[in-house]
Amino acid sequence: MRLLTTEQVAERLGVKPATVYAYVSRGLLPSRRNAAGKGSLFDKADVDALIAGRKRATPNIQTGITLIRDGGLFYRGHDAVELARTRTYEEVAGLLWTSEPQASPFRVDAGLRELAERVGALLPASARLADRLRVTVATIAAADPLRFDTSPVAVVTTGRTLIGTMVAALPVRGQTPASSGGVSRSFGSASVPSGAEPVPSEADMAPSGGEVALSGVGAAASGAGAAVSGVEAAVFGAGPVSSGGEVALSEVGAAASGAGAAVSGTGAAVFGGELAPSGAGPAPLAELLWPRLTERPMSEKDRRVLEAALILLADHDIAASTLAARVAASTRAHPYAVISAGLAALDGPLHGAASEHVYPLLARAVDGADPVAIVSEHLRSGGGIPGFGHPLYPSGDPRATVLLDLLGDHPVREAAAGLADAVRTRSGILPNIDLALAALTLRHDMPADAGEAIFAVARTAGWLAHALEEYANRPARFRPTGQYSGLPPAPL
Repeated sequence: MRLLTTEQVAERLGVKPATVYAYVSRGLLPSRRNAAGKGSLFDKADVDALIAGRKRATPNIQTGITLIRDGGLFYRGHDAVELARTRTYEEVAGLLWTSEPQASPFRVDAGLRELAERVGALLPASARLADRLRVTVATIAAADPLRFDTSPVAVVTTGRTLIGTMVAALPVRGQTPASSGGVSRSFGSASVPSGAEPVPSEADMAPSGGEVALSGVGAAASGAGAAVSGVEAAVFGAGPVSSGGEVALSEVGAAASGAGAAVSGTGAAVFGGELAPSGAGPAPLAELLWPRLTERPMSEKDRRVLEAALILLADHDIAASTLAARVAASTRAHPYAVISAGLAALDGPLHGAASEHVYPLLARAVDGADPVAIVSEHLRSGGGIPGFGHPLYPSGDPRATVLLDLLGDHPVREAAAGLADAVRTRSGILPNIDLALAALTLRHDMPADAGEAIFAVARTAGWLAHALEEYANRPARFRPTGQYSGLPPAPL
């Protein structure tokens, strides 16, 4: 066995040493500790296998959707970082699908939602949010007799309805024991907007004798005489529902606080008694998703952070899940099957689920553990540090930079910075989007698997954009051949 140093591997690959560690962090290149001193050693055979894998031929994929160049990320020529700060997810989805930042709403189909909720209720309490999304997509597909219509208009219409419905079918946090199997943490009032109280439990909100009627939604309601109709909302009030009183929620998508509040025909959020209308019609997707990830009320700053995460994760060129989605589309699989293929690839710990593995490391740092000790103990157990390094961003992932910046001053962000300093000092590797996503979820008391759910919902827009390109291309063009390495054929 011939072992190579980090510098030798970097020279063979034509990359910087930091990129070599990024390959290790993402599980692409095994490493071993150097007993003679600092640094790592690498088996030459592993390095050669990585080089061979990089040279493997795949069908030429020309795309006009996403460009990654000089450390920047661009959607159809628009800077994704700027879009994350100024636009909505709906607008960016329209940009990916039609080249125009259309703000068309993602309408929830009440019948499909009810069907998805009934099927989702059969899942075990341990089911992750991503598991529920996959089941919902398959359920809605089975109920759509026109699912094989792959015309551009049909795909875009399907996308808007599906994304809205798959989010709406997720259980609201605190409303059901099956809402998530993940671990969540609390930071008290640090993540609660001024003037708002933490979300009460279901038992607190529906005292004996009170009646809560839920129509077409999973939502939480409390507050004397509150009536909410035509919005996605949760009402948290100053008093219990009186005996015989009824709170009706229909097509709900926002959070409200205050007794006797009445909201009709709009998607709105009420925090600390202040009404923040979001306009007539369906609630914005970020407002619809938020109460399904955390029991904390949503402030305008929180909405911007979640909006930014959805936008920054909407597409990323030909990532593993996107390649899977395009392969499915090339066989003329319907849009739901394309999304299912993407969700299957996204489920891996080296892709969409990576932030869940960062979460406990970050939680330990928040609790006061030494960042260097956290990194050291994780390295001792084998493998790289999740949340750091990306081969496409040797100078740092811009998505992580903007998302961490939007989180503002908070112990979770300080802990993330401490981990980043420890890793950078050791190897020069910078944070990637997975660290920022874990920080977002931990900061807002979301479960550990919430990051993957945000990733999955966001990337659905990108998968459909690539499906539209693939439907317009030559069908079944992905047919590589393997290099057989088994036993030779037996003689007859």
